Amino acid sequence: MSQTQKNEPRVAELELENELLREKIRFLEGKLYHRSSEARKAPGPEEQDSLFDLEEEEKPDDESEPEQEKVTYTRRKRGKRQPIPDHFERVEILHDLSDEEKVCACGTTRKRIGEETSEQLDLIPAKVQVLRHIRPKYVCPCCESSEETETPVAIAPSPKSMIPKSLAGPGLLAHLINAKYTDALPFYRQEKQLARLGVRLSRTTMSEWSQKAASRCRELVDLIQDDLLASNYVQIDETRVRVHGEQDRKNTTNSYMWVMRGGLPNEGPRTYLYNYSPTRAGETAKRLLSGYQGLVHTDGYSGYDFLGRTEGVVHLACWVHARRKFDETIKANKKGSKKTSHAQRVLSLIAKIYKGHKAMAEHGLTGEKRLDYRREKIDPQLKKLKDLLETLLPKTPPESKLGKAVRYMSNRWRQLVACFEYSEVRLDTNLVENAIRPFVIGRKNWLHCGSPEGAAANGIWFSIIETAKANGQCR
Repeated sequence: MSQTQKNEPRVAELELENELLREKIRFLEGKLYHRSSEARKAPGPEEQDSLFDLEEEEKPDDESEPEQEKVTYTRRKRGKRQPIPDHFERVEILHDLSDEEKVCACGTTRKRIGEETSEQLDLIPAKVQVLRHIRPKYVCPCCESSEETETPVAIAPSPKSMIPKSLAGPGLLAHLINAKYTDALPFYRQEKQLARLGVRLSRTTMSEWSQKAASRCRELVDLIQDDLLASNYVQIDETRVRVHGEQDRKNTTNSYMWVMRGGLPNEGPRTYLYNYSPTRAGETAKRLLSGYQGLVHTDGYSGYDFLGRTEGVVHLACWVHARRKFDETIKANKKGSKKTSHAQRVLSLIAKIYKGHKAMAEHGLTGEKRLDYRREKIDPQLKKLKDLLETLLPKTPPESKLGKAVRYMSNRWRQLVACFEYSEVRLDTNLVENAIRPFVIGRKNWLHCGSPEGAAANGIWFSIIETAKANGQCR
């Protein structure tokens, strides 16, 4: 065997390594400089599925004058100003002429014939007030004069407070909690706002109030959890959070907020549960779903694999997460390459599957009609997609973006297809990911939780507020 023949395997190995490194570089450059949206043009019915790009058509020798095409468009009308709601208080301000201006140049006094009105929105800044609770004391004059019996004093009971023996009135406490967890305004910014109003209130005190008030709402969150576990459809996901003061852990170590959404997509009531955990271990998901029976929709994280072995639970996988990896393949490879063409073919089939699933939901198909529609419109696309994955699986390097995408979808094929067995579910976990977004916005503002107790309080307040918002109880 010649030296060249001996070096051929090594050369092929280096070429593959070089190709994978270039792929990673293109993907990272795309993350930095290109658009992050995954939206693409939906394939039309006339488009032909192809594994490879078609060659350009040859131009004719005699190029004729191009035909002119008439383009028409509609100019968008400027939106009208929305009227101010009638329930707002109206304060009338009269702008009248002076007595001299009411006299005409001829010397006759002008008479009033009408008026013109216009309205402006005004805002009264926050008003700080002190609630002074007065409880008169009463005593019996007869008993008071007697030396034999102790004189009893009658007084009204102390008013109930969310936080006993604190300065926090109900309005102030509601304002602080709403500003942080609904408007993502950290306590240190609220501290500055209150200082401008003359109120000296430290962020430490606000944090303590938040934790104490949250502990009083624990029973309400337990009811939300009971209602969530009683539903037959749950989506679950998790997101990182920095928590200071955790035992035997650095402040830079990631902890996690687990988010669950219960209830069918288009039916109510809907419940949201946020639960802080120091780790991302699957034991947390197992604890949160203890005793649950029904459909559970998740992404491809291995911590959810126990669901497939849990009696009474149907594990569904997310099509968006599977689709995303093929979109990353396109961004990491050159246009027109085989890997890009394969990924585009997969995305085209997924788009048609989504279109068929959306049509079933829009027409409200159930029972035999739904089964017939699926056999006719969706099952052929699923078969094409499955055949394509089986074709690519042995030919694609597992370390490449395309290889990872193919294996990800192939390993979760059973959970992906299971979504079509239930008419009421979605194909993705976008609903619970949307519920994570308010927490992520807040996390970008307050950066970390000061203690594990504070992180747990965050979960309680987000559970209450997001559940209320989802059921139309607050905005």
